[in-house]
Amino acid sequence: MRQTASVRDACMLDLLVLASLAERYAEEVIEMKQHPINMQKLMQGMAATIAVDTGYLKVLTVDGKIVGGFWGCLTSMPWSATPFAQDIIVFVDKAYRGYGKLLISDWLSWAKLMGAKEVALSTASGIDTEKVCKLYERYGFRKIGYSFMKEV
Repeated sequence: MRQTASVRDACMLDLLVLASLAERYAEEVIEMKQHPINMQKLMQGMAATIAVDTGYLKVLTVDGKIVGGFWGCLTSMPWSATPFAQDIIVFVDKAYRGYGKLLISDWLSWAKLMGAKEVALSTASGIDTEKVCKLYERYGFRKIGYSFMKEV
């Protein structure tokens, strides 16, 4: 049976579903354990993103069911006025991970429409890192630098 997948703007009514997906995603996360989900902060942040023109919060639906989300924004470096699109988090339910490509395509279209000069995507969860990096490379992204973390 063919499934119908699409990406649409998130609305306030989607926030509880997105929060539930985020909790399931957090259970899978290998890295970033020092940053547990604070539901109030998560909901406030997503709501604030919906409310601003430079915010990007989308949902991925398959046959009408929300199975993923992409949270990002248009920003700039503290020393530059050049706009770029920065992801905050991308999450897709395990059973629907192949559809995540639709979120990336929509993200790229949105960034171009918003006048971004660059688009940044990251992966810090530890979930299928090599697979995710290869996917990003297929979309033309290049690896820049490294990120390090240390508990104190």
